[in-house]
Amino acid sequence: MNKLLLLLPILFMTGCATKPTITPVSGESLRSIKTEKVAVKYTLATKRINYVETVYRVLWLETNTSSLNFSGIWSPDQDITGYVVSRMRQQGIRAESVYDVVNPSLVDSANRHLAQAIEHSAGDNPAIKGSKLIPKPTYFSSMPIDAEFSALSEALRSGGIRYLIELTAMDVNSDAPGYGLVTVHASPNVRVINLQTNKVIWTEQLFHHEPYQLGGDFKKLEENSISKTKEGLRAGINKIDFLSLWEIQ
Repeated sequence: MNKLLLLLPILFMTGCATKPTITPVSGESLRSIKTEKVAVKYTLATKRINYVETVYRVLWLETNTSSLNFSGIWSPDQDITGYVVSRMRQQGIRAESVYDVVNPSLVDSANRHLAQAIEHSAGDNPAIKGSKLIPKPTYFSSMPIDAEFSALSEALRSGGIRYLIELTAMDVNSDAPGYGLVTVHASPNVRVINLQTNKVIWTEQLFHHEPYQLGGDFKKLEENSISKTKEGLRAGINKIDFLSLWEIQ
């Protein structure tokens, strides 16, 4: 494991002006999100979990880091999308998983291209070697429209969907800060796209997490096909108050 000092994250964003872009719109009401059918999509770009353990020495703190690629254990995008849909429905939002509205192959193709785009534009995470940071919300407000997204948005419109709520996280993270605690968390960008105009009407980066008393043992997150990791992601999402977030209560 690499031993690194924890540093404050630095976010990077690079622009692209060679293709049509999704244009941000300010001042558009979000109230229709609660009255119209919306589609939800959660993309986890790297399919990995990064571990950060804080070790208390006599005169200093030591930080150990490692990572697990779980792409061969779990395909998370559809499941985590379902977690968000469930939470939104609890709050009275007429949410549908994109996987239930259109052909899943369209979603998977759009997700792959989105993951490639943000990994190319993301800066290195100075705290965890080999990992990257999600770009700033301004990046997501003007991303290029590619053929894969166009196919997905057209299919959603044909399915009667007006808004796409898209959550995009770079990876899953877990900290062991001491006292036996282990947290599971992710920091997705969330953007709302009006599919009638292909314009972003809201974008922001969120944080969802869940702490466990696991004796500081990361391996317990990997048992039973990483069931505890899945549980932590779902529990964190179930704490999000989307209505308050969009001021549409």
